[in-house]
Amino acid sequence: MTHCVLRTLHTVGLYLLYLLSIQSLQAQDMQFKHLSTENGLMEGITRCILQDHEGFIWIGTPDGLHRYDGYSFKVYKHDPLDSQSLSQNSIYCLYEDRSGLLWIGTLAGLNVFDRKSETFIAYKNDPNNPHSLSDNGVSSIYEDSSGLLWIGTYGGGLNVFDKKTEKFRSFANKAINPKLPNQYRVMVIYEDRTGSLWIGTAGGGLGLFDRKSETFKMYKNERNNSNSLSNNGITCLEEDESGLLWIGTNGGGLNVFDKKIERFRRFMNDPNDVQSLNDNKVLSIHSDRSGLLWVGTESGGLNLFDHKTEKFKTYKGESDKYQSLKNGEIKFIYEDLSGLIWIGGWGLTMCDTKTGKFKTHSLNGVRSIYEDRSGLLWIGTIDDGLHRFDIKTGKSRQYKYEPGAPNSLGGNYVAAIYEDATGLLWIGTNGLSILDKKTETFKLYKADPNNSESLSGRNVLFFHEDVSRLMWIGTADPRFNGGGLNVFDKNIGKFKSYRCEPDNRFLLNNNINFIYEDSNGSLWLGTGGGLKVFNKKTCEFRSFRSKPNDPQSLSNNNVSCILESGNGLMWIATYGGGINVFDVKNEVFRSFTEKDGLSNNKVYGLLSDNYGNLWLSTNKGLSKFTPPADPMNITNKGVFRNYDITDGLQSNEFNSGAYFKNKNGRMYFGGVNGFNFFHPDSVKDNPYQPPVVISDFQVFNQSVGIAHIDGCNEIYRKNDQYYLSQSIIETETIILSYTESVFSFEFKSLSYWHSEKNQYAYKLEGFDNEWIYCGTRRFATYTNLDPGEYVFRVKGSNHDGVWNEKGTSVRVTILPPPWKTWWAYGLYGIAVLGFLYSARRFELNRERKNAQIKESELRAQAAEATSRAAKAQSKIIQIENERRTKELEEARQLQISLLPKTIPSLPHFHIAVYMKTATEVGGDYYDFHVGDNGVLTMVLGDATGHGLKAGHMVSTVKGLFNAYGRNGQVAKTLSEMSRCIKDMNLPRLSMCMLMAKFEPHISQEKNFSARLRISSAGMPPVLVYRCVEKFAEEFLIKGLPLGALKNTDYLEREIILNQGDWILFMSDGFPELADENGETLGYDRTLEIFAKACASNASGGADELIGQLNLAAADWIHGKGDHTAALGDDITFVAIKIIG
Repeated sequence: MTHCVLRTLHTVGLYLLYLLSIQSLQAQDMQFKHLSTENGLMEGITRCILQDHEGFIWIGTPDGLHRYDGYSFKVYKHDPLDSQSLSQNSIYCLYEDRSGLLWIGTLAGLNVFDRKSETFIAYKNDPNNPHSLSDNGVSSIYEDSSGLLWIGTYGGGLNVFDKKTEKFRSFANKAINPKLPNQYRVMVIYEDRTGSLWIGTAGGGLGLFDRKSETFKMYKNERNNSNSLSNNGITCLEEDESGLLWIGTNGGGLNVFDKKIERFRRFMNDPNDVQSLNDNKVLSIHSDRSGLLWVGTESGGLNLFDHKTEKFKTYKGESDKYQSLKNGEIKFIYEDLSGLIWIGGWGLTMCDTKTGKFKTHSLNGVRSIYEDRSGLLWIGTIDDGLHRFDIKTGKSRQYKYEPGAPNSLGGNYVAAIYEDATGLLWIGTNGLSILDKKTETFKLYKADPNNSESLSGRNVLFFHEDVSRLMWIGTADPRFNGGGLNVFDKNIGKFKSYRCEPDNRFLLNNNINFIYEDSNGSLWLGTGGGLKVFNKKTCEFRSFRSKPNDPQSLSNNNVSCILESGNGLMWIATYGGGINVFDVKNEVFRSFTEKDGLSNNKVYGLLSDNYGNLWLSTNKGLSKFTPPADPMNITNKGVFRNYDITDGLQSNEFNSGAYFKNKNGRMYFGGVNGFNFFHPDSVKDNPYQPPVVISDFQVFNQSVGIAHIDGCNEIYRKNDQYYLSQSIIETETIILSYTESVFSFEFKSLSYWHSEKNQYAYKLEGFDNEWIYCGTRRFATYTNLDPGEYVFRVKGSNHDGVWNEKGTSVRVTILPPPWKTWWAYGLYGIAVLGFLYSARRFELNRERKNAQIKESELRAQAAEATSRAAKAQSKIIQIENERRTKELEEARQLQISLLPKTIPSLPHFHIAVYMKTATEVGGDYYDFHVGDNGVLTMVLGDATGHGLKAGHMVSTVKGLFNAYGRNGQVAKTLSEMSRCIKDMNLPRLSMCMLMAKFEPHISQEKNFSARLRISSAGMPPVLVYRCVEKFAEEFLIKGLPLGALKNTDYLEREIILNQGDWILFMSDGFPELADENGETLGYDRTLEIFAKACASNASGGADELIGQLNLAAADWIHGKGDHTAALGDDITFVAIKIIG
């Protein structure tokens, strides 16, 4: 026997597992996902289930009815104070009829669910009414092909319900023993494809009901007849594709009934046969779409029946294993519209038989994979040596390093495997090991730093045999800067090594991860220091490296894989920079990374399929990349499809070097927990297009309830709660008032297998121009929309990214405020015209009076001109000054009259105002309006210039504010005012203005806050001081002055203010104060002064704040007395403190 270590690793068991994983016969290679009380179930026991026509999953438990949408449960329970609630919490059966009504069976009667109102109607036994339900214990419900609803009860036998007349009829089985009450328990009702109605009882056997004669034909257990029913306790019934009726019994195993010959066959537990039914108490049966028969038992778990072999495969509860069955007791088995199997009993389990896109073999730390020409599969591991699998014979071997054995494997870390042209197997490990498969002996070559003709690196990472049969070897060695490229002469057994860039130690990196020979014979090397091209003729290297800030250079210097595409392009995979495409002719790179959809930038393996797709193993799953037609064109993105452990991968983490594609196109990728293998043609997405529902509607972040108002689509508000007339799921139109300015939709795609991977897109027609693809986010919020008609649409996908493009939709109507109706605009027009007419009349009268005064004075002066010329001249000047003084006084009085007489006194705001003009008549203006709802509106403006012209502009703005100030949308108001001013054609006059609305809010905890919405037309920033955080911030909102342009849109900003916060509005006169040297105060110093004043005035009011600002201004201009004496512009402050 040779010295190499040849160990049989689980010779029989490992092979069987491996072979089962490879063969397509493994239809039972299922994955399970579990739901329990931790996920929102109110009860750990589940009894029944169904999926309704909308796509929701309904579950009956001992503690209420649950509706599941893939993310959360909504629970319906009995409320003694609500007659429209569920009649009892303990649910035993569920059924949806062809009209979409949901029927629920409890021990307190039959319930039907109204989807619109989300209420229940209960039908109960009334001893005085012969047309009522015969017994309140409802055990089964079934609608037959004629539309009749059949009800099985625990103590009253079989009932039929006429939904039109709402009357019940009871059928007593006279063929059974009336002294045995349990024989009246109808456990299951089933109509077969011929229209026959079958009744399963708790102890009276199986009944066939004749509708014409209204009699039962009973099938029971006969003690000495093996072709009779095995047990009289019937638990479930199911007809398969061939018409055979399968019967589950309470202790008699599984029976199948041939209706033609009226003979039963029994399948029962055989302790000596592991492939027999493992428990005789059968609780549930289901025949799936593929014809597979699923059998659930009381304590034996899940059994799958193969019709050909008539054998069972068992899945028992294994609570300690990931994605295994955890239920021992299987009360129901149900297949939903997507083909997902639901299993209930203890908890709720989903089972997907189609998730195996990728077959998996478990093996720790797979580092390299190779399939030789004979079909043997070789697997190298990180610390467990070399494994060989013979799929044909079932034999497997393990080769490991044995210290002191010269013909053993060189090391247990196997990084590379390659079969040369002669059939020798080259193994990269601690050195080079060459395996002669015939003798099963290794020949070892190791690195010797003292021998220039030995390997140049201790670790062998890659092999490449060129067309001349020379073997090129990539090595790495952290010791003494070893590694590099080696070429091995098989004839003399010597190596020649090549180093990359030997004269530059800073660029030197001799870790050779990959070797690729292009069509020209050049060797492309993937190294830890970039991409190298080696010319075998000149023995020279050429390097391509990553360059900072150069997007056309290599994205990362650590190159893992190289692939030539055949069109002058090379694909380069990197450890950390994603994948690159290299234009060989133009020598430019383009990278594709996580930003483009790649699962992870650390790429370990790269393979190409027969369709030009690239398959990449990464540190976060497997990616399939379909490159664009012209990959070098950055406008072409390509498509990534990413897979993770939920798709059947061994792990999300793969390993470098562990990838291989065989001659038939099968691909292998290895990682930390084993390796996956698949043919790309077999990797298909789940085609199911799931229903999409709008599951919640919120106004101001508050879910809307149901008000039970027939025929009303308008949002109804009562006691601070918003209501719709019916469930949002059933709603087609929503009508909102203009005050309901913030609303949200929540939506869900009803695909339940890994629903966290479902994706969504939405748009609001009338507002959004394009679909908004929001990934896995399941909500959309809209604020401050204009009144009008909108349609909200949403579409979704399943976990494989297959979209339901139709989705769902709801109409949204937003009603305009009273002041934005047509008749309101008419009144506004009349008011503006009246104001303009009055202003013009006032101006003409004043000019006429002044002209008369001047004319009178000139006549008097002319009469005395000859004798008192000097006196007359002086008199003229005096009169002119008096005229101007009077004119300014009139303008000043006009300005004062335009300012508010009093400052609003509000319970939650302390307001103070300060104004100082640079001349007798300034251009600053402020005003307030308090609405009936407590909303405070404030404006602060600064007209161009001073004097009378500024006063005219202020009076104009005052009128516009009175007309538009009540508008809820501040930005829209400024736009309208600007348009009006521009239409007046006031020459070279404009107005800077800021408008603010304070909307008070008191929370349930009695905490006060205010929502501030502001918009600005050229005003300085607003300053806010946060009392709790003790810091100040400024909010600058850019915009043109009013009247600058006719059609101007202004920005709007929203700020939340809390108790104790300060806010300061100001004109630009304060920041522009100049000191003795002409230096202005500036906005940064203004913010600092404001913050210090607020911090030192925490318990004071707004008046004290303004006082401190004035003192700071005086200090800045170095004590010139009254600091406004040297003003070049007006100064106005409006300070507000939130006092709660």
